[in-house]
Amino acid sequence: MYKKNLKNIVEEINDTQDNPELLKNGIEDMENNLLGTEDSYRKLLEVASDAIFVADAETGIIIYVNKKGEELLGRSATEIIGLHQTKLHPDGSDEIYKNFFAEAVNKGETSPHLLYICHRDGRNIPVESTSRLTDINGKKVIIGIFRDITERKSAEEILIRSRRELGIETEERTLELAKAIKFLQTEVELHRHAKNVIEQLRHRNELILNSAGEGICGLDSEQKVIFINPAGAKMLGWQVEEIIGQSLHTLIHNTKSDGTDCEADECPNLKTLKDGIPYCRSDEVFWRKDGSSFPVAYISTPIIESEKITGVVITFRDITEQKRAEDEVLRQSARTAVLARVASRLNSQLDLNEVLQMVCKETTSALNVDAAVVLLYDENHKVLSYAADFGLSSDFGKVMKPVPRALFDNFAEEKSIIVIPDIQVVSGLVNEELYKSMNCRTIITARMENENKLIGLLYTTTIGEKKYFDEYEQALLKGLADEAALAITNAILFKNANDRLEQLRALHEIDKAITSSLDIEVMLNILLEQATLQLHVDAASIWLLDENSQSLECAAVKGFRLTSIPKMKLKLGMGVAGQCALERKIVSISDLGSSKSSVMPMLQKEQFVSSYAVPLISKGSVKGVLEVFHRSNIDDTPEWLAFFETLAEQAAIVIDNASMIEELQVSNAELSLAYDTTLVGWSHALDLRDRETEGHSRRVTEITVRLAEIMGISMEKMVHIRRGALLHDIGKMGVPDSILLKPDKLTDEEWKIMRKHPIYAYEILSPIAFLRPALDIPYCHHEKWDGTGYPRGLRGEQIPLPARIFAVVDIWDALRSDRPYRSAWEEDKVREYLHSIAGTHLDSVVVEKFLQMDFKVK
Repeated sequence: MYKKNLKNIVEEINDTQDNPELLKNGIEDMENNLLGTEDSYRKLLEVASDAIFVADAETGIIIYVNKKGEELLGRSATEIIGLHQTKLHPDGSDEIYKNFFAEAVNKGETSPHLLYICHRDGRNIPVESTSRLTDINGKKVIIGIFRDITERKSAEEILIRSRRELGIETEERTLELAKAIKFLQTEVELHRHAKNVIEQLRHRNELILNSAGEGICGLDSEQKVIFINPAGAKMLGWQVEEIIGQSLHTLIHNTKSDGTDCEADECPNLKTLKDGIPYCRSDEVFWRKDGSSFPVAYISTPIIESEKITGVVITFRDITEQKRAEDEVLRQSARTAVLARVASRLNSQLDLNEVLQMVCKETTSALNVDAAVVLLYDENHKVLSYAADFGLSSDFGKVMKPVPRALFDNFAEEKSIIVIPDIQVVSGLVNEELYKSMNCRTIITARMENENKLIGLLYTTTIGEKKYFDEYEQALLKGLADEAALAITNAILFKNANDRLEQLRALHEIDKAITSSLDIEVMLNILLEQATLQLHVDAASIWLLDENSQSLECAAVKGFRLTSIPKMKLKLGMGVAGQCALERKIVSISDLGSSKSSVMPMLQKEQFVSSYAVPLISKGSVKGVLEVFHRSNIDDTPEWLAFFETLAEQAAIVIDNASMIEELQVSNAELSLAYDTTLVGWSHALDLRDRETEGHSRRVTEITVRLAEIMGISMEKMVHIRRGALLHDIGKMGVPDSILLKPDKLTDEEWKIMRKHPIYAYEILSPIAFLRPALDIPYCHHEKWDGTGYPRGLRGEQIPLPARIFAVVDIWDALRSDRPYRSAWEEDKVREYLHSIAGTHLDSVVVEKFLQMDFKVK
């Protein structure tokens, strides 16, 4: 159409010009020049791998789009031109793209942005876009270059293969030129106008190339650079004119990213010249003029003319930031995996010591360091104390001094991560000599915090050599510290709960001892055993106060290596225990070596370092002192002190109860002695009433008790047997003297009265509670084995055993004594008589045991 219009113009001019041939030739030359220049730029833009849009800077209306832009939208140029630039993008995102457009207008250019282009079929295609503000024929326009990154986002598997063409509306421009030619009056004017049009086309396409943020470079068939845009030259560190005519492969692509040589026949850019196949790579480097390299992503696309490969266009961009972002993602992913693994392991443990060891071990493994240490914060003493380590000597924790928090905060300046590149050259630190003696070098420390509360410190150290810790490793240590803080908090809570449970069990054991035993020594030993276990100390002792001498005497000990302490006595005010009893408050010494107490030599032999003493107070009176000892510093937390005082209260109860029981036992013994003395008096009074039986009660009581022991009667019942034997004739107090003291035989009526004396004994003794268990002998000693006895006619084992025992002894003593109605029998005759009535009157078993006795009775 362009040629047709020109010929029409020429014909019209021929009608009015004197030299039509000259004018015709000029027009044909101009036509060829115009078409040749346009064709050159068109070919260049046709092979562009990115979509190019040109929009009016004031209105945002699209005035130009290349072939790749048509493909990207799935629409023709005629459909696209005239649309507002926001119509290229998905609904609901107008504000984003208006801001992007405004950035180009206000700043002159934009950095690469990730945007989305809306395809005709409804797909939202991700693109990487850059824009630049420029001037064409005095008109402000925005040139936007859009790269389809769909394939790159899905592992960059599919490459951009289509060429981009410069879709310039040639027909419209030609018509404009034809209209202009109508007004040409001379060959000079026609030639000048055509030259201006050619220059405008060249300038326009040059602006598009120069506005591209990515590098665009063209090679001819000889592999020489024929053009490169400023962005590409800047990336490579060259001036444009320095690169033109150079071999691009030799200049920037002679080595691969791994440092090996990249031969020419392996170069994708040069392969495109041979086979015409586009290549896309993102795993190589280009080299700059200064010798440095940068990671690059590039596409090489062939230039084909008349079905012949005449060159190649290479579009490339620096992906340093992309690679850095990818590396960061990988490192973040690796860090997340490490933290997840460590968290899983830590959360599976609730034992504090196991958690601390695991934290140290996992930290050394994750950061590839020689050792790791955990310090826990002691809020009570405001210090950071050693808790655990991994990779250091076994003596490290023993000699490491606590670090005051104020000193650490002043050094750390509230930083969450503190790096000491070389501890060997740092002075003024706590444990400085310890670190240097172990050849520690680089130390990096992280705070362990939970809910803004300091839990402790986690730090690592290298041994022998220094190490640089990058941001990733520092962040990893902080992540490990956060996980450790949570795990340690949980373990401490579990330990505290378990300690409370164990303390309750200990108190229960002490309560059981108090209620089940009357032996103060047993109770105190149980209390000391629980004290050493629950207070986590090496030894403990209980001192009892002697109010008469105002001194303390050791009553029980636990955990001492020496045996001399139970023999010791302390005056009030002497030693920790004496001072505690005197002042009636808790007394502690954290350095027993500095004490001047008289007991210090003994304590030094025990290697005790610290001591705590608490007074045992009951009902306002000091009963003694509970003292504990440890061969290192005691961890005296508020909870520890509270339980220490609770144990002291229990100990005071034990001692007070024991004192009351002892007093009660003394009173009971005195009362029992008084009872027995009274009974002996009663018995003696009975003997005095009947002179013939004087001494009888004493003798039968003594023999009865001995025989009862032989018969296996328990000691608890023996006291009642003794009392019953003493009072066996108490019922005779109800028998008149005329009958009791009658020298002749008694009449039947008198015997009836005499045989009532067991009933009288029952009536006398049964109302007396403490004598009721002694009734068996006074009430039943006249019963007979065959049931012919009195007062109830009991038979065999119906007769209480104490009464059966006493009956044998009573008959034996009566027959050996003089009576008003007969003389005493000989011993053999008495024994023979006992044999004769065994099994009828007496229990034969008791008789047999009695006759086997070897005794002497006064």
